[in-house]
Amino acid sequence: MQTKSLCPECKKVIDTIVYEEDGKVLLEKVCPEHGTFKDVYWSP
Repeated sequence: MQTKSLCPECKKVIDTIVYEEDGKVLLEKVCPEHGTFKDVYWSP
């Protein structure tokens, strides 16, 4: 699923992919200036 989120560096709105891996929900954010960031959104 695609959504929008904030870059943790510059706080601009960027594209974000939400996906599941090993029972966790993860966010992968891609900022053209600062690169790719991965965050855990939910974990049991």
